[in-house]
Amino acid sequence: KKKALESVGGPIKKRNKFPQGIYKVSSGKFKAETKWGGKTRYIGTFGTPKQASAAYMSVKNDLAAAKISLCGADEEDGIFDAAKKKALESVGGPIKKRNKFPQGIYKVSSGKFKAETKWGGKTRYIGTFGTPKQASAAYMSVKNDLAAAKISLCGADEEDGIFDAAKKKALES
Repeated sequence: KKKALESVGGPIKKRNKFPQGIYKVSSGKFKAETKWGGKTRYIGTFGTPKQASAAYMSVKNDLAAAKISLCGADEEDGIFDAAKKKALESVGGPIKKRNKFPQGIYKVSSGKFKAETKWGGKTRYIGTFGTPKQASAAYMSVKNDLAAAKISLCGADEEDGIFDAAKKKALES
């Protein structure tokens, strides 16, 4: 039964015509969330129910392998964040509510696409690209590099240096 339900995106709730954990929001997009570690955890907002369901199932499968009873609150958050990151990468990232492009990507007046992220308490400009796909690739590269940095151990100058190195690497690839 479990395999059959997973193959179609999970069981359908009676009050929701979408798979479990998937909800249509007022913008017409689809929100994915799950309950884990005693909390409702937001996964992301997506353009289609299929993308939202794929992200939901990926997170659920990764979380099923975790031994929650052996984890502290910080470890639970870390496990969930890792599962969420993997799921979002597999479906191309979430879509922000008022933006039809992946997170961190914005169309500018020239018709090109700007990539930016928030890190170290600042909005950081990554670059402007010809396509949303190029901008998203640079964004994900920078986010992956920044995720590996230990920001709590850094001063402001070091934060800027870490960001600049991640940005340079993303723009070169």
